Amino acid sequence: MARALAIAAVLAAHSGLFFARFWRDMNGFSFWSGVFGVELFFVLSGLLIGKILFRDVLPHCSFRKMGIFFLRRWMRTLPAYYAVLALLVIYAFAAQAPLPHIWRYAAFLQNCPPEYAAFFPVSWSLSVEQWAYIAIPPLLLTAAHLPFSASREWRMLWGIVAAVAFCAMMRLYAAADAPALWDEDFRKQVPFRLDAVLFGVGAAWLRQYRPGIHARLGHVFVFAASVSLLWIFARHYSGAVFQPEGNVFLKSFGFSVIDMSLALGLCFLDCSAELRHALDPAALPGKLALLGSRYAYSVYLVHWTPFIFFSQQAEKSSLPGVMAFYIGALAVTFITAYMLYRMIEEPCMRIRPKFSSTDI
Repeated sequence: MARALAIAAVLAAHSGLFFARFWRDMNGFSFWSGVFGVELFFVLSGLLIGKILFRDVLPHCSFRKMGIFFLRRWMRTLPAYYAVLALLVIYAFAAQAPLPHIWRYAAFLQNCPPEYAAFFPVSWSLSVEQWAYIAIPPLLLTAAHLPFSASREWRMLWGIVAAVAFCAMMRLYAAADAPALWDEDFRKQVPFRLDAVLFGVGAAWLRQYRPGIHARLGHVFVFAASVSLLWIFARHYSGAVFQPEGNVFLKSFGFSVIDMSLALGLCFLDCSAELRHALDPAALPGKLALLGSRYAYSVYLVHWTPFIFFSQQAEKSSLPGVMAFYIGALAVTFITAYMLYRMIEEPCMRIRPKFSSTDI
């Protein structure tokens, strides 16, 4: 369900390429829809890897378990990513377009500096996630073995809290030091954003070690409060995000507010019996949520190029014509994503169980 919501938010954001000239407030809606969609992907990734680490890897603390974790995670994410990157390189050669330093994309260093990510724009968030996958397991393992009197699980929690605080302090120092843009210079920089994934890991810690608290946070009022906080945040800071001299709080702790709100919302999605009943896989809403979750990663990888191409063709069209081009972009996106999933993602996921009995 959460994956489906995240990709729907991203697609809604990039719909602004088509409809911004018809709706005065479309740019603001598109921007925040994209921000919240990508941040939800970050927090959700943290929740998923946190569940695996706390349940299957950290209790055993072996290099073999850690190696299997990395292998299975990368088999889930890397083949489809490199397949799309290869297709973009072939397309650039065919169009005789300039190529960037592809090695940066291969090593997930395209965000340094951010203009390098222009060749494959949506890949900036994948860079954040991949480096989080590398950094978080050693962080938790180190925290678990610190010589404190607290129990093992509490030491891991304090490691998460310390890392989140450290990322926020780095952003605060950078924001106070010189004028910088909220989006390019903070939101898309890996060292500043690892805490987005850690908020999801924190939610996984609650689920594993304090299920009672986790269940109480899954109340509908907590979900409503988290959504309201995100709405208020977007309304209050809509202008400041585009100003180099913008609000220091927005550039430092603002990310923490967004990710904490989304982590609370995920607790509701994870715990709500009413929601699980409404999303029964046998019913239509459940089937749509399942499809959205299954193809979300492939859709995210491939949607930008057709959206850009069709929106350029629609620049001089009236609203009915723009609608037709938009439907065309969605059709190409979904067909390409389906092929990517069937040809790359699904075969790789069928191989993963050979490395472990745990479904990562």
